[in-house]
Amino acid sequence: MVVDLVRRRDHLDEAAARYASLSEREREVFAGVVRGRLNKLIASDLGIVERTVKMHRAHVMTKMNVGVLGLSHDHVWGNLSALATGELGRMAAAAEPDPELRARLRGLHGGVEIHETFDALLERRDLDAVLIFSDNRTSAGFVSLLSATTVRPRRYTYC
Repeated sequence: MVVDLVRRRDHLDEAAARYASLSEREREVFAGVVRGRLNKLIASDLGIVERTVKMHRAHVMTKMNVGVLGLSHDHVWGNLSALATGELGRMAAAAEPDPELRARLRGLHGGVEIHETFDALLERRDLDAVLIFSDNRTSAGFVSLLSATTVRPRRYTYC
């Protein structure tokens, strides 16, 4: 119990340090992203052009730890490449029950911690965001899993 509290505090300190490393404008853009606003709406809110929002958003994402749920969706692999370059954040972990897909990910992105269950990834406290890749059939399962999870990262994004 005490060890868990210390770990939780360490992860919160790390997340706070990542947030503190953002410029004031990056924080404003990040706030818009967290609220689910489109880039063009964030630009309008801040009185800047959309291209500038995209630049700040890219800077923010390179500093964020991202988890990935589900490797079976067709679109995931291109997005994993963007994570590898830092465009969408730093991929810290992934979860996939299928051992073949886990092996494929391990071969392409060896430094990523790979979990066998979605629950294990969702219990992590060091993630700033979770990208969820699923088809319509499995989306309902993710929604029920997320609603049952008590410890959540800051942002879930369905892809």
